Amino acid sequence: MMVWFAAKRRSPELYESLESQLLSSFSPVEPAPQFVYRLRERLLTPAEVTLENRRGILAFVVISLGLASGVFLFWLLQFLREEPA
Repeated sequence: MMVWFAAKRRSPELYESLESQLLSSFSPVEPAPQFVYRLRERLLTPAEVTLENRRGILAFVVISLGLASGVFLFWLLQFLREEPA
């Protein structure tokens, strides 16, 4: 909020000075017509949508279930090996 108040108090001469400095520092650029045409086509043409294959998710689920089953089996064997006190 401080920036807005500080900018509000600036004089128009300061902005005109800044604008003239920028105009003298930068020269206008005319883009290549081919670039403008390609950019226009890319912006106006809808993007092609592709769906990803879900096999990666299936592999993740299978590996996770296998790991969980292994941990459970290890725990069960440890539990059954314990001698009653």
